[in-house]
Amino acid sequence: MASRARAASAVAAMVVGIWYFSFGKPNLQALRPVITRNYSVTEVSSRYTTGRLNESGEANTPASCIGLSIETTTSTAVLTREGATFKLDGVEIQLFGIRAANALESEVVAQHLVDNLDLIKAHGIQSISISLQGAGTGTASAFNSDGTLRDEYVQRLEYILDALAVRNMVAVVSYFYQARDQDLNDDNAVRAAVTNATNVLLPWRNVWLHTINEWYHSGFDRSILKTATGQEEIYGIIKGIDPQRITFVSDVSGANDGFIADTGQTASNGNVVVEYVRQDEYDAPGVFTTGDRSSAQQDAEETFNAGGYWFWHSAWHQKADVAGWPRYDEGGAGTMEDPGVSFIWNKMQALSQSCACTATSFLPIVTR
Repeated sequence: MASRARAASAVAAMVVGIWYFSFGKPNLQALRPVITRNYSVTEVSSRYTTGRLNESGEANTPASCIGLSIETTTSTAVLTREGATFKLDGVEIQLFGIRAANALESEVVAQHLVDNLDLIKAHGIQSISISLQGAGTGTASAFNSDGTLRDEYVQRLEYILDALAVRNMVAVVSYFYQARDQDLNDDNAVRAAVTNATNVLLPWRNVWLHTINEWYHSGFDRSILKTATGQEEIYGIIKGIDPQRITFVSDVSGANDGFIADTGQTASNGNVVVEYVRQDEYDAPGVFTTGDRSSAQQDAEETFNAGGYWFWHSAWHQKADVAGWPRYDEGGAGTMEDPGVSFIWNKMQALSQSCACTATSFLPIVTR
């Protein structure tokens, strides 16, 4: 079964590659599923004309807005947090996710992720984390220097969010990545970025925010990102726009919704390992020692048994500085001879199948 899945994934990747080299980059707009959202056309028109610039640097008009269509009227599933539990339309979600921080790197990368979502979900992995400022080895940056959003990145983000929504999957969106906040002019630009990104995400109710990647990291320069008062302010901006959005900015008491989401190995009681400590190297993605493979499986199981949430992170899913990467299939066994991450995907699948969680159905694709 695993070999057949790997073969299918490889065929899908090959098809995308052939399309790219034969016809140019994929048209994400044409490939987007038709879904329904909880906002009227008027509200969406207003939202899209705030903080969005077209390729000429001018404010977009409603007629030119990505995703705006009178023909699409629908709703995504609604993510809530009840006590220590995330629920999607009232059903507990699976405890596992994948960090796909560089998914916005290009249209080809975004398409590769979407092509593999069914395979990912079949392994009991229901959540995907995405970064608006990318991550190590990547170059993505969704923000202009004044905090407005760049259309090409928003288009990729929306395409992925739509694909997750129709599969009853959850997105975790990070706004800021260390050493890239310098791309924003100052604290006011950070405030604008928070406002604009939060507005863009309004229709997708299957999303929670991990706003600052490793908020304590020394790579941040902007004081609003580094200080407790600044982090509380960011939390307040988000909640002022979208009070129901599940949000984690930092571990400061006034900057989160009562849980911790951080880089680590294990978590419990509804807290989140939103980025598992990476074990493979960027020059050898998907290659792990026997001890690495064993410890990752143990950490996943410990977190599962303790009621925490656990996002697998590896160079396999993040390397973005060479064509063909990152990879969003499971690949091989994780050895030098057979690189990949199937050992941990299969572990997450086995653990998920042992739980009573039933949030595995697909939302229907609605057309009019």
